[in-house]
Amino acid sequence: MFNFTKFVLFVFILFFGTAGKVIAQTPQAENWQPEKPVTIIVPSNPGGGWDQTARFVQQTIIENDFLPVAIEVVNRGGGGGTIALAELVETYDGDRHKLMITGFGMIGSALMHESDYSLSDITPIARLTGEYQVIAVSEDSPFQTLESLVEAFVKNPKSISWAGGSAGGADQIFIVQVAEALGISADQVNYVAFTGGGEANAAVMGNQVSAAINGYAEIKGLAESGRVKILAVSSETRIVHPDVPTFKEKGIDVTFQNWRGLVAPPDIGEAQQAYYTDLIAQVQSSDLWQEILKRNEWQDSFLTDPELGKFFEEDKQKTAKTLVNMGVGKSNENSAIGPHFFPRIVGLGLLLCGGILAVQYFRARKLAFNDNVVAKDPDEQKWSAFAMTLGLVILYVIGLELLGFIWVTPFFIVALANIIGSKSLIRDIITAIILTGVVVLIFDHLLNVSLP
Repeated sequence: MFNFTKFVLFVFILFFGTAGKVIAQTPQAENWQPEKPVTIIVPSNPGGGWDQTARFVQQTIIENDFLPVAIEVVNRGGGGGTIALAELVETYDGDRHKLMITGFGMIGSALMHESDYSLSDITPIARLTGEYQVIAVSEDSPFQTLESLVEAFVKNPKSISWAGGSAGGADQIFIVQVAEALGISADQVNYVAFTGGGEANAAVMGNQVSAAINGYAEIKGLAESGRVKILAVSSETRIVHPDVPTFKEKGIDVTFQNWRGLVAPPDIGEAQQAYYTDLIAQVQSSDLWQEILKRNEWQDSFLTDPELGKFFEEDKQKTAKTLVNMGVGKSNENSAIGPHFFPRIVGLGLLLCGGILAVQYFRARKLAFNDNVVAKDPDEQKWSAFAMTLGLVILYVIGLELLGFIWVTPFFIVALANIIGSKSLIRDIITAIILTGVVVLIFDHLLNVSLP
């Protein structure tokens, strides 16, 4: 039997459901444009290949007026790019005005640091460039030819130190491939990781290391000025410079190409992904960008989604196998160093404080029982301390986000010491400052992991 009410309800749902789809597909969504300045995040310190790529993209966009808003570049080094990657996923999820430079090195670093995130967790935009690796030495190095450097390397592998980018990145994987081609095992490679190519170049110029591994563009200027000498390049032929031989020419069967590109935070929307993909396509096809590629000896390896997403996954699988062959993946399976290292330290400290409070609690109960003390309730006293500690931890977490580790931690330590019964304020302040400084030194300068 015909039910007029149900019919009207059906038409209502059908109409507004269809209208919703139409609205979602209107030119307003398809023609989306950024409403405020766009930021390109560089997951390394200034001076390296990621930094160069970002600033050349910025230059091309500005000079060609490709964006209706301003575009800026910010550096967020640390953890081989995993710090910036985690921020892109956690902090900037859905942010339609953030982009990030990425590359081969980030895939290896994410695996080595056991990062919670990978390039599978973000929005692919475009792969832009490919670059060949070179080995360079200082102008007064005792190794002025690849042959002399290789001879010393084969004779005593540990005596040769190699400077490069972050651990697990393109530079380290490349030099391990060179070592294996020479019959040297990966664990014999004395690799010194830096947060950026600029720092690695400075180390080789200062003779702090034997040689540097870098992309040709990152060290080309230093070579042309005579401050370093490039010994070989990882290309098939002498495409970067007629005077720079290839490894194959020197009897080392190794070719290697690094790549770099752009990604966006997760969940930015299809219209936004399409907009940025089109933007970078304009960059790639511009005369200025083609000139930049030629000037820096970069290879044009433009690729967009969905092929780019598949490429990320394939590269991740291949890199994981390479790291296992290097022994790196196995050695890091039980490593505590990585994105979770800082929370583990904080958790261990809180566990220790909890243990102290528990000991004090049972001691107070024992004394109260033995002395028949009823004036003070030890349960109430220690639960009060627990509540204050819990509140302090919550304030500490909030303070980390607002002010940062170096400012909040000393106050946290002093307050916590007071809660657990310390009576010396001066000693607590000195201890808090020293402990905070030691932690910053370890993370920023030894582990290359930026604290919040």
